[in-house]
Parts: sequence; structure tokens; C-alpha cells
Amino acid sequence: MPRPGARVPKRPAKTSSRGRKSQVKPTPELELSTHPEALFTPGLKATQFTLLGVRIGDPASRIPLDTMKNAGTLHMPPGVVESRGERPTTFIFEDGRKVERTFEQTLQLALTAAEGGSVLCKPGARFLTRRAIVEGFLLEEALLRPYQSLRLEEFPLRFGKVSRIDENWAMGDLMGSHYVYTPRQMIIYWNADDQKITEIGLGPALIKHRNEFRRYERR
Repeated sequence: MPRPGARVPKRPAKTSSRGRKSQVKPTPELELSTHPEALFTPGLKATQFTLLGVRIGDPASRIPLDTMKNAGTLHMPPGVVESRGERPTTFIFEDGRKVERTFEQTLQLALTAAEGGSVLCKPGARFLTRRAIVEGFLLEEALLRPYQSLRLEEFPLRFGKVSRIDENWAMGDLMGSHYVYTPRQMIIYWNADDQKITEIGLGPALIKHRNEFRRYERR
């Protein structure tokens, strides 16, 4: 029993395991927009990185709206026939007519997140969403540049052992190859003509649903 007047240290408040998980702060050194070299650690998985402060598995509502450039859905909701990614506009049917309706940016992001699709943010961070959850990242534009000087023979040292290589052939010519790193949940596309990396994708869902997501990568 403490003596009168003695300071009693406060006990830390108890938190559930779920509470602790939600309070884990991102590691600055694993933020890909500011530390591209973090990707050169072969032991790290896609789910350990952040992109603009967002982790794979986070709610899509965490995607920073102030950096958003465009969004496109994988599946159109009922009544919608077309969606324009370059501005928050969607074509819908009203009274049998094709009508162009402009949405607020918040609603556009909510629509894309709910239906599944991709959201492109500055400076080249593309978030792949499904069921209102961020399921993967694509590094594009300025975020891809730190990797485009790499030579193909540097891949084992920089990215680790490749799980498989999927070649892309057209008209008898090798157009490029997908270097799939299954344990790391990462895909790197090497363009054979340009002799450089033109795409880096992260996330277990991206490997599983790559062909479906690729339809919206360049919207």
C-alpha cells in the first residue's frame, strides 16, 4: 500500500486485440510514395507497405480525396451504362434516355469503392477496390520512375526470387513479361520494347484477379 502523498502511477487502459490492431501506426520507412527503396527488401510483403498512408485491407474511405484524379468501376451498378474516369461523370438511364449526371467527388469514390474498381491519385498511386476495401496498389507515373532505370539482371538482388514469369506474346513477338513474386504479393511488368518496368502491382487480390483489374489500370 503506497504511503500518504505518494504518486501512484496510472495503469495503461486495457485495449482489446481488435483495438490494438486499429491503432497501429504506419511505419514511415515503408511508405512507398516517399521511400521507394523500401520495395527492395525481399522479405517484405505488399500488406506491410503503405501508399499515401493507406494499407491493403483498409476501408476505401481512407483514400485521400484531395489527391484523387479519377476513378472507374469494374462493374456498373443497375441503370448505369457508362462511366467517365477523367471527371466525376456517369451515364445512366432515366425515362429510357441516356443521361449524363455529374457526381460529387465523395459520391464518385463511394460508388467506385462499393462496386469495385480503381482510383488514381496523385502522384501516380492507383488503389484497387472491391467491396469497399482496398485490395491492391499499382505504382504509376511519378511513383514508377525510381524503378525504371533498373536492368532485368538486377531483379533478383532488388526484389528477391521470382515465383514465375508469365510471358506476353503477340503476333510471334515477345511484348513483355509479368514477374510474379507470390510470397511478396507483387507483380512487376517488364516491357520488352522499352526495356524497362512499366507497371508494379501489389496485393494478393491483384495476383488472383489480375486480368480483371488490368481492364481498368489505364483509365
